[in-house]
Amino acid sequence: MFSLTFLGTGAAEGFPGVFCACPACERARIAGGRNLKTRSCSLVDETILIDLSPDILPQALALGINLSKITSIVFTHTHADHLNLYALMSRANKNASIFPDTASRKGAIDVFGNRAVGRAIEQGFIENPAFCEERIIYHPIKAGDSFKADGLNFHALPANHKKDENCLLFIIEDGADSLLYANDTGILAEQSYDIIREYGKRFDVVSLDCARGLLPGDGHMGLAEDLATIERLHAMGLIDASSTLLLNHFSHMSGITPDEFSDQIKEYGLSLTYDGLQVKV
Repeated sequence: MFSLTFLGTGAAEGFPGVFCACPACERARIAGGRNLKTRSCSLVDETILIDLSPDILPQALALGINLSKITSIVFTHTHADHLNLYALMSRANKNASIFPDTASRKGAIDVFGNRAVGRAIEQGFIENPAFCEERIIYHPIKAGDSFKADGLNFHALPANHKKDENCLLFIIEDGADSLLYANDTGILAEQSYDIIREYGKRFDVVSLDCARGLLPGDGHMGLAEDLATIERLHAMGLIDASSTLLLNHFSHMSGITPDEFSDQIKEYGLSLTYDGLQVKV
């Protein structure tokens, strides 16, 4: 068993949008609570981040998370709401991130991501030549690859999102329990289903993108695409009545608030994530 904590559950602009005065954002500001969403980022157990949000510091402070414990970051893609390069490079700055002499690996962190992530890190060191390169250990990954991060198994799937980049989704498992993390994607590609079918084990938790809300999907999914995905996973025997089904990465582009959307999806046995939600897998 392992834990997944949703540090942020909004899309690129947050909810309400940074400068937005649309009706949904105005209603969210008034309602507050779980209607307020920072940019998406998740914590697996206490040591693995999935993506690095531009809101990572306030997220960690709000939830009492000590980011110095992070030993691995797994990136889905390089959009700025998922790859906060400034924060990542601060790990390589010995003045910004100080570790005791006894610290394991002297503060080194494993970073898993596609080649675009690697190029971003390279550019970060070009711009900051005094930073300590051995503190960021980059591991290139692509769809179809499997790797370990802090004892957990990750299996990379292709995301249907940024057309000029090989964006990724992940199956995460510990040999007994498993999670499908499909955040920031349109309807899943057939290659993703091929990898899921080959994996072949039941998912305890499924987290799907739902930036579009009740609207038709595009480079993100809406409720119709989510239901179609869930129906297909059911047909494959990979989820059942005991699986936890979550919708994540919710955007103001949907035109409704998170609370309003949550009311709409209850009949399907689905739950909308919120900042700070923790689930056991």
